[in-house]
Amino acid sequence: MNISIKFKRNFNPSKLNNYTLKNEGLLFYTGVKQKRFFSKSICLNSQFDKKLQRHSENAENGIKSNTGVSKIVTYKDFLQNPSLNVLSDLSKHTFHKMKSQFKIYFEGAKLLRIEAAQAAKIAQSKKFEDFTRKDFLLVQRSKDDVKKLIPFFFLLLLLPEAIPFVIIYNPGFIPSTCWSKEQILDRRANNDKRRLELGKLILESFEIGTVVKVANISPKQFLDSDFYQRLIISQRQYFDVNKFDTNQLAFFSKFMGLYHKGPRYFTKRRLNKILEFIRNDDKFILKEGGVEKLELCEIQDACEKRGIPITSRPAGHYTKDLKDWVTVSLLKQDSIEHHGTEDVYFVPSGFILMWNSIKVGLMK
Repeated sequence: MNISIKFKRNFNPSKLNNYTLKNEGLLFYTGVKQKRFFSKSICLNSQFDKKLQRHSENAENGIKSNTGVSKIVTYKDFLQNPSLNVLSDLSKHTFHKMKSQFKIYFEGAKLLRIEAAQAAKIAQSKKFEDFTRKDFLLVQRSKDDVKKLIPFFFLLLLLPEAIPFVIIYNPGFIPSTCWSKEQILDRRANNDKRRLELGKLILESFEIGTVVKVANISPKQFLDSDFYQRLIISQRQYFDVNKFDTNQLAFFSKFMGLYHKGPRYFTKRRLNKILEFIRNDDKFILKEGGVEKLELCEIQDACEKRGIPITSRPAGHYTKDLKDWVTVSLLKQDSIEHHGTEDVYFVPSGFILMWNSIKVGLMK
């Protein structure tokens, strides 16, 4: 069995109790500290042979610790066997992983080129009023992806090792066609987990009165149709996204899966952009027969964009949540009497964000 080892620059085996190489990383122990390095299993330093032997016997007897030792090698054995210093396992694993990722990016770039050409053709041949929902999503997605493509490939060429951090902290930087199916599912699960946590936080804020400036309101009252219509009439100014403070903008940007750091201007701009896109999408959904006409994958994608959790939930539950969103989003002013506003749609986008986050917070 080939064993791959890499030591730190100031490596001193006499100060280490043991080394352990696992499938995903080398763990070395100095007291209670542990750090991950490479693969397989190895324990070094002859002065600890007795401890290592006991550890090996425990492993063979089924007493497994987090070290997971599969092979014991003394420090003397290591010095006599230079082949232990070969980095083949890690090099092969890293190479194949990078190769598969670059293949995904290459195929994604080709797909984006095709979609951009189709979107340009649709935009030239049709007016916006004549778009179908499929046309609208294609044009908007390709427009956004083309803007991301050049900076993304510059980053890929100059600093490819930074891509994993970009996926974690700013996934919107990567074109949608350059995501693998596994990455999309992982991102969706992470977003849903974060939304459930943020939903609990907004319930706490609601209880201490920092959500709206009205006393003695419960979250369930906030979801009642008659009540929130009266609330919007009397306190509409609190639900204007443009008047949200920096913390509110960051909170709801994070909830929607957007990049939430940076100056207030850019955070507000990103949030307004996604809310405008969602409002237009709501109109197309209603125009084409409602949520019932959508395929399951389309419902899941629409829920993800609106911040509605779908992971580990029955399809009927998040489908109903999407129907409720569209109903509230497209509630028009002529359906409400004497609310005194000039907006085409009665419910402000900022209110829908609060309303949805409270619904998420109340999920069990």
